[in-house]
Amino acid sequence: VDDRPMPTEEELEKEVDRLTAIVEGIHWRANRVNEYPSINDQLDLLFWDKVNGTNDWFDKIAEIKKKYPKQ
Repeated sequence: VDDRPMPTEEELEKEVDRLTAIVEGIHWRANRVNEYPSINDQLDLLFWDKVNGTNDWFDKIAEIKKKYPKQ
């Protein structure tokens, strides 16, 4: 369609690798967002942790972060 030369196989593979790294780099973030409790639920957990001397909020967030580590 234009005068630009077609990319080589090597250039295409390099671009696929670059885009794959970008997608994988943000995939963990989307998974965490989908699993984190709502802000209201998190605040409730924090309140009851303070009242009861528990660590439920921390444990829940740590579980999600471990399940979906940063890449």
